[in-house]
Amino acid sequence: MRSLEWLAVTVRLPLVIFGLWLGGALWWVSRRLYNNAGGYVALGLYCSSPFIVMASSTINADILAAWGLFGIVYTAIGVAHTLYAPTRKWRPRILLLGVAFGLTAGAHLAAAIIGLILAGFFLLYLAPGRRMASVAILFVSSTIGALILWALYGFGAEITKIFAGNHLRLHSLRLTAVPPLEALPLMMLLSLALATFLAWRRTRYFGNWSALLAAAVLLLLRPAQGNSVIWALPFLFVFTGGVFADLLETERRVLVRIMLVSLIAVQALAAIWTTVLNANLSG
Repeated sequence: MRSLEWLAVTVRLPLVIFGLWLGGALWWVSRRLYNNAGGYVALGLYCSSPFIVMASSTINADILAAWGLFGIVYTAIGVAHTLYAPTRKWRPRILLLGVAFGLTAGAHLAAAIIGLILAGFFLLYLAPGRRMASVAILFVSSTIGALILWALYGFGAEITKIFAGNHLRLHSLRLTAVPPLEALPLMMLLSLALATFLAWRRTRYFGNWSALLAAAVLLLLRPAQGNSVIWALPFLFVFTGGVFADLLETERRVLVRIMLVSLIAVQALAAIWTTVLNANLSG
């Protein structure tokens, strides 16, 4: 019995590692974009999210796809910012982008294709004077990703199976009337962030709208297999962190700070409650 418990832990360990890795990447990106305040708001939302905790501890490919998509989008943005630098500075990021494409495709092909579309958009948007170079980078990184995907299938013909079935089939967005209880704190913060973004021109800069755009695409282009809500959450956390970083610089920063801490604490308690409840049900 004890050996079975260790086996269950061992099987889930890679997913936990990718969940931690994604959290670290989210904090690093948010901190670079919005300073420490935005980074810690995004990280607090990530760590207290019961959906992220569940995805990082359940045997599925959603957390790996979320990690890959986040890496694809922000690596592509990083590559775009270096396109006017010497060519030698492109190579590590192009390789990293190719690895992200390959691992994401291995987790979910539709996620990799959506990531390719987003990467292409941001590369062409951010480097209008180097668009031919952007197309070449997409081609090279996609080729690297395809080779990694082929390697994951043992360089055999079985790779054709991923193009069958429902891997690329998309569903329309379905909205529930009332979000689950554990999602209410996040929904409140996200609603306030979105209202602020629409009403306050200062928050409508690239760092914020790019994260919101990526999340919207992932929520609208929902695949038949896989949970694209999990894929979109890191981008929503980045967006929320960015807007609240601006709000924390206003005269009402104390009120904003109290609200943030309170709602993130409530969400953390909801995550603990959900985890304990699921553990009792499974036991």
